[in-house]
Amino acid sequence: MRSLGLFAQGGREIGLGHVMRTTSLAREARRLGLEPTLWIEGDEAARQAARREAGETPVNDPGAVSDVPASADAWILDGPGKLEAFLEMAEALDRRTIVLDRLDLIDRATWTVLPVLHAPASQDRRVRQGADWCIVDPWLRGRRADEHAARDGLLVVFGGADPEGLLLRLAEACRTEAPCGVTPRFVIGPAAPAGRVRALARLGFSPDDDDRSVLVAPNRDELYAAMAEARVAICGFGLCLYELAALGTPAFCVTRSAADADAAERLAALGIGRPLGSAEAFDASHFVSTVRDVLAEGGSESAARSAIAALGDGGGPRRILELALEGSAR
Repeated sequence: MRSLGLFAQGGREIGLGHVMRTTSLAREARRLGLEPTLWIEGDEAARQAARREAGETPVNDPGAVSDVPASADAWILDGPGKLEAFLEMAEALDRRTIVLDRLDLIDRATWTVLPVLHAPASQDRRVRQGADWCIVDPWLRGRRADEHAARDGLLVVFGGADPEGLLLRLAEACRTEAPCGVTPRFVIGPAAPAGRVRALARLGFSPDDDDRSVLVAPNRDELYAAMAEARVAICGFGLCLYELAALGTPAFCVTRSAADADAAERLAALGIGRPLGSAEAFDASHFVSTVRDVLAEGGSESAARSAIAALGDGGGPRRILELALEGSAR
């Protein structure tokens, strides 16, 4: 059996998007008869989240990275931190490597895959990008937006960690004014800071409410169900934005920095997300009024159809795995 190593970085400081992408790849690898292993560099909250989502796939702490590259036939690496030493060791062992979602390591990795639609086009022959390479788990499970006819409420989901604390800022605004009568529902990720549940309860939102206004550390299936049931959502500029698009749920997005503004506009042109600016400039009260206006206007269904079409056939994970192990992809 071919072995595949998946190395991701994540935790309370950088979120769990990179970790969740690799667990999606691990599940697809097992479906294809491969033997994946996950190595998560970060805090224990990130590893626990990976273990919950990865099923039977082993999840390890890389510890001394020098011992890791020899343990698999090929490697996929996903994270914003330092990967140069890992790539150098993998190259010395003649292991094929793929780096996800960054272009600065083209000369060290065998391949670079940009599994997103918002990246500028690259002409480098070692780069693969676009809809054919997107990692969108709901499509892999065969879900379609039209399976979820009843939609209601505003879903607030800022990933696994929400280091900027946007969720609490929005809860404060929604406490006095629900946008256009839409009831908010808040998702607290598994790597969120301690005390987030108590802070929401002080604002009047509790996981014990009959209307389930707070979801605490939901697994992926629970999160997908909440996404599919929402009339509209607000999220960060990451994996959740793509998942919401795949489920046909209109979404507003907040970028982590002003530098992502152009990328957010590129996605919006495809019908994926409506940019609200960067986290440092985020105005929760303005968002509430914006949602009211958008819902009153209608037209979100056509944007949802455009977003689903833009995401391609859902075969991105399989192509990435084929590229990692065979050097080509169908």
